[in-house]
Amino acid sequence: MKGVTKSSIGRSLYTSLALACVMFSGYVGPGFSAGTQTVQYYLTRGWIGVFIGPIIVSILTYISTYINFEMSRRYRPANFIVASNIQWRSPLLRKILAIFKDVMFILSTFVGMAAMNSTICGILAYLYQIPTWVTTLVFVVLSVFLAIYGMKVLNATGTFLTVAIIVVLFYTGFSGFKTAWPLTQQWMATKATPQDFGFAPIVGYYTMITLVGSTLTSCNPIVTSATECLEYKWQSVLASLVHALLSFIGTVIFTVLFAGLMPEVAEQTLPTLYAMCGLLGTNPLIINLFAILAIACVLSTAVTYMYGISERWAPVFNKMVPALSKFWWKFVIALFFALVSIIGNKIGLIAIVQYGYTGLGALSLPVLILPAYFMYPYRLKEDKKRGWLDEDGCWNQEKSAEDAEYSYGP
Repeated sequence: MKGVTKSSIGRSLYTSLALACVMFSGYVGPGFSAGTQTVQYYLTRGWIGVFIGPIIVSILTYISTYINFEMSRRYRPANFIVASNIQWRSPLLRKILAIFKDVMFILSTFVGMAAMNSTICGILAYLYQIPTWVTTLVFVVLSVFLAIYGMKVLNATGTFLTVAIIVVLFYTGFSGFKTAWPLTQQWMATKATPQDFGFAPIVGYYTMITLVGSTLTSCNPIVTSATECLEYKWQSVLASLVHALLSFIGTVIFTVLFAGLMPEVAEQTLPTLYAMCGLLGTNPLIINLFAILAIACVLSTAVTYMYGISERWAPVFNKMVPALSKFWWKFVIALFFALVSIIGNKIGLIAIVQYGYTGLGALSLPVLILPAYFMYPYRLKEDKKRGWLDEDGCWNQEKSAEDAEYSYGP
């Protein structure tokens, strides 16, 4: 590579690792820190959920992340909407997917807010016996306030919170591995299947694989950064590989820990705390540190959800009812979703994961994730044939690839 120096390679390497960490941080949300998703998606599918399930999901994670990064590097989309329009050139499909994404975004905000309120209430009630109504009230006020005024603060502290909770979770996982492994071996020897937990085989395996959607939580917001930073194909490969490996290691640590507590752990709202306080006998200081970091991480994620939904719909409603300013529409939307989160305490975190997240994953996997495996190589082939890509496979036209003159099916 001409003009490449050691310092530029170093910057490129740092960029790749930074992008991988941002992607992984999106996976360290309420489901990961609470452990609920790990149990409900993997271990209730039987013995294959300990290692085989995470391997399959990690492979799919690598492919999807690589495509996401390479689309940014090759086509330089300004944001994820532009990236989607580049992938789907057909005007009709763009309209259909735009509606589908809006509906999914609204539903995921409903489900996500309910899950996060339930998670925080569960942690504080489990460790400190704080009434759920008190926690819910504070959660609603804080999430609305921060969604409107505090995004800069959350952006500044987000990386620190993510790294801190990863360190605590990995410390807990690795330190408890030796204790849990014999029990895990015993449980795996039972050869439990999805049918043992009420799932038909195909449904059980398919819904387990949909957890790839959780590992790709940051794939949309990271498009802009990837567009600005990625220069070489090896960066996309490295960043995708690191993210997939971190996701695999982080998942397997806890499938092993929780498998040693099956089937009782499947009934626990907060499996991680259940393991810490029981089987692992974790130091109380670490438990309290975990609780603080988990709550901060969950609150940060909740605010990000509401900020995104407010930014999307406040301008729309402001045009419809200009008497109410954009600021007040953002407040109304944020307050609405914060109040909806109260439902989370009525439904329960396990039910939210089993039905809410599973339903969203089952819908999004075949529409938003798997098609990219075929559309990406198809676009490269067709665009190259038309002379729209240079010898390195990057877009060489003056206008954006989403422009109408570059439309063609499918």
